[in-house]
Amino acid sequence: MTKLLVLVGTGPGIGLSTATLFASKGFDIALLSRNAARLAEDAQKVGAAGQGKVKVMSFPVDVSDHVLLKKTLGEVEQHMGKPEVVVFNAARIAQTVIGETSEEDIIGDFKLMNIGQYVAASWALPLLEDVAEEPDTHASFFLTSSGVSYDPVPFILSLSMMKAAQNNFLASLAKVAGPKGVHVGRIDINGVVSDEEEVRNAKHIAEQLWELYQQDKDNWSFVEDCGDMDGFLKAVGVESKRVLPA
Repeated sequence: MTKLLVLVGTGPGIGLSTATLFASKGFDIALLSRNAARLAEDAQKVGAAGQGKVKVMSFPVDVSDHVLLKKTLGEVEQHMGKPEVVVFNAARIAQTVIGETSEEDIIGDFKLMNIGQYVAASWALPLLEDVAEEPDTHASFFLTSSGVSYDPVPFILSLSMMKAAQNNFLASLAKVAGPKGVHVGRIDINGVVSDEEEVRNAKHIAEQLWELYQQDKDNWSFVEDCGDMDGFLKAVGVESKRVLPA
């Protein structure tokens, strides 16, 4: 069967690096993001990484619009088939502080990161279950997350809240999907992603997602760290207060 990666929330960093890596390994790629012009540019780069041997399609969509997202994912299936891998990478990273951030901003983030994840997973789960029954497949649903989910940073309050909720949902999904052969997992990106960072760079994160995908069921990981959370907190001057033991 044709291998397909569906990337929900793509951009010039992690999204593009992940798409180009999977394309270079022979995957067809579906790119979903709000910026249509950038999607078109990214699709060309991803196609080049696949040496013209893979199918790459872009689907402009506001991931925070759950009705439109559901419709768009249906179009992905119609035009490209069932995914073997879905990566949810949509996020808004902005300064948000208790007492200063509007309720509307927090609601908007919840629609993007949590309702968006729920819609993507609800669409993907039955398709991934079907793919898991095929030989030589690694049906997977992955999330790019962060240690702020369990050790929040108060000046990115909303992101910390959303990541905690995302990870909670992901754990529920793993309990449902795992017994049906679908690998559910996440990469915790502990700090700022930059090309100058030795570990926390987009290329390395893409490689971690590829390694997560390659894992056999007996060796599935649910969480892989990218960067040192304690070191990040120290660098930004935040005291560690973990919600749960890491």
